[in-house]
Amino acid sequence: VLYNGNNRIQGYRGWDIVLDSNRVHFRLNHAHPFQSLDIRTEEELTLNEWTHFVWTYDGSSDAQGMRLYRNGEEIRPKIVRNHLYRSSKPYMKNRATVYMPYQGIIIGNRHYDQDFTGGLLDEIRILNREADPIAARYLYNADEGKSAFEQALQEKNDQLHSFYNLFIDQQLDAGRKAMRVLQHREVVTIDTVQEIMVMGDQTSERPTYILERGVYDAEGDRVNRDVPSAILPWPEDLPRNRYGLGKWLTHPDHPLTARVAVNQIWYLVFGRGIVETVEDFGNQGALPSHPDLLDWLAVDFQENQWDVKRLIRQLVTSATYRQSSRIRPELEEVDPDNYLLARGPRYRRSAEMVRDNILAASGLLDPNVGGPSVFPYQPPGLWKEVMTHGFFPEYEIDYENGLYRRSIYTFWKRNMPAPSMLIFDAASRAECQVRRQRSNTPLQALVLLNDPQMIEGCRVLAEKMYRQTEGDIAKATEKTFQLLTSRSPSDKERALIMQQYREELDYFEQDNDNSTAYLGIGHRTAAVDLPSSEIAALARVTNTIFNSTEAYYKN
Repeated sequence: VLYNGNNRIQGYRGWDIVLDSNRVHFRLNHAHPFQSLDIRTEEELTLNEWTHFVWTYDGSSDAQGMRLYRNGEEIRPKIVRNHLYRSSKPYMKNRATVYMPYQGIIIGNRHYDQDFTGGLLDEIRILNREADPIAARYLYNADEGKSAFEQALQEKNDQLHSFYNLFIDQQLDAGRKAMRVLQHREVVTIDTVQEIMVMGDQTSERPTYILERGVYDAEGDRVNRDVPSAILPWPEDLPRNRYGLGKWLTHPDHPLTARVAVNQIWYLVFGRGIVETVEDFGNQGALPSHPDLLDWLAVDFQENQWDVKRLIRQLVTSATYRQSSRIRPELEEVDPDNYLLARGPRYRRSAEMVRDNILAASGLLDPNVGGPSVFPYQPPGLWKEVMTHGFFPEYEIDYENGLYRRSIYTFWKRNMPAPSMLIFDAASRAECQVRRQRSNTPLQALVLLNDPQMIEGCRVLAEKMYRQTEGDIAKATEKTFQLLTSRSPSDKERALIMQQYREELDYFEQDNDNSTAYLGIGHRTAAVDLPSSEIAALARVTNTIFNSTEAYYKN
């Protein structure tokens, strides 16, 4: 009928008046129906007859604080929902996470909901304060309202006291204003707390049956909650609920949980799990290359209170991990894929690590932990390609807080993920992917050479090295090479690097506009106190080094 807020995708955040089965609901929502105050008229509306309502609220975050008047008389509505402790103010700004922007007060329709077709509305008033019985009567009929006020004056009844307290008593009004300030501070404080969904148990157990031939309504034998006894029979001292399941999974005699966890960490550190099929420990999975090692690590992990940080430290400080990744001639034929772990791991970093690496090396990486998702660089117009409605939001780069956060905080739109991430084999997140594939394609080189994030990072790193070496290009290129590859360049590599630097410098010195354009890529302003041609040439060299496999591979 009438709403002032966001639509269904945002949980009807705001307030609205809804007609359901010819009864009127008056609702105040943070995320309906989970956080909502919802009152409903007990009597149905009379068809083809005008009905006047006054709905008032005292701001208490309680449905008891709502009053409802029908044709000037207070009625007792049914409280449908009474749970609200966060803000009900609509999302006013058109952000990328708001799928239909706030459009003000809307009368008669709302997207996704049935329209108020054939209904009539009149005399809509929105007041900035509560209404009492006399005010409600006046809003319904001015003459009746005046008569009610005069009668209250003569009788000195409760309605007069209510009117005085609400509209005349300045001391009470000051107290209410002070209380509003405290309530506002409370709501603002609570709104900054992030919430997560928590699964709860049903009050009664739902019966579950074997479905004959998979037909949903062909119920066979009833089954009860249980676990595979071949893995570990259910301990008698555990309750048969989710708490018991958690204890069963982490039971000292459970053969899988610790092994799977240790194997996953090993995969992240070494690039391949002891069981290569990290996602599958079943009959279709691979056998462990080092079963005794897997068993020992799993038991050690359990005995040390499942301490992940300790496990990672244990792996990265091991002699196996600290070996050189150089392929020795005697192992080339015997173990080309390094299943025997006779050399250190070597594999391309994940999509997130590639991006974060250049941000960290240049000093641009924002170290802050936590917070909402951010919107770094992305080619324009991509989200439009998958829009099904014109009101869907477009991608907006967050120049203030989103450019240099770690990639884990990048906003992820499932039907249009960050393209530079996908090119480096990031999961689309349409389904759970435990083990990513690792490809090596020309598109990856194009991203490293042309992505604004990469160019900006290389340019800032070039400025940093130039300052640290006081303009000594040979030292600057050597320090850059060391920083990105963790080793010093060979004499041949030094010669190639300096040759490229001279060629790039000649190119930029021929036309100063070229260096201005190149240094202007990215949001960070280029240093004006450094020679632009030299910085641009050094940035190109930095970008070349970063594009080498040693710079974005784990060696």
